[in-house]
Amino acid sequence: MILEDQTGQKIAFLKAPQRVISLVPSQSEFLSDAGLGSRLLGVTKFCVHPKSLRVEKTLIGGTKKVDIKKVRNLFPDLVIANKEENTLEDILEIRKFCPVWTSDIKNEIDAFEMMDNLSEILGLNFDISQLKEKFATLKSSGKIPGRVLYLIWRNPYMSIGGDTFISRMLNLTGFDNVCENLSRYPVLDTEALEQLRPSHVFLSSEPFPFKRSHLQELMNVFPEAQIKLVDGEMFSWYGTRMVKSLEYFIKEF
Repeated sequence: MILEDQTGQKIAFLKAPQRVISLVPSQSEFLSDAGLGSRLLGVTKFCVHPKSLRVEKTLIGGTKKVDIKKVRNLFPDLVIANKEENTLEDILEIRKFCPVWTSDIKNEIDAFEMMDNLSEILGLNFDISQLKEKFATLKSSGKIPGRVLYLIWRNPYMSIGGDTFISRMLNLTGFDNVCENLSRYPVLDTEALEQLRPSHVFLSSEPFPFKRSHLQELMNVFPEAQIKLVDGEMFSWYGTRMVKSLEYFIKEF
């Protein structure tokens, strides 16, 4: 069986991999929820869901700084990565001794494809049809969109462009991303912020952990906007976390 990952890399599989390492927190959660069990050998230090992963699995560094020696010593027959969260340097180094399946996720369709493909490769009996149906209802919710500025970092302020998974989640929940015409994760100075004129400002819990103490400084910049702390995992984690994201979106918005 020869399959392409989401970056176009072709990988041949003679049988379902038995020794797997995941370099991506949201995909580690999916693999655990989908029943990979003891076949999942290693994860990153940021793979915090479920909590048992950091106790039961070997930690192989961070998403951007993978301990290649630890990965090699686990003798994996498949490593699962992500184009954005992991570095090309690490992926190329691991490919020298092990196949790497890399996701590239910008929307819910990419996320569904990732889960379907990994289920096929790993022989997992995981059905996401209900999740697909529920996300389809978000698209037809008919909400009047608000203009939202979603901030992921402070000093300097950073937002999210229109080509990101977070931006797509905002669109599905009825918001227009004021940075839609920008790419990836733009840095915004005070002058750029003031020109955006959002009706809502969302301060994400990750990667920068915005707290209530940061609300006032944004109120000074956007006195007429509604400013809210939001759970970043609900907007940025693709995989089975999307089930909880649906519940969160319905409750909060």
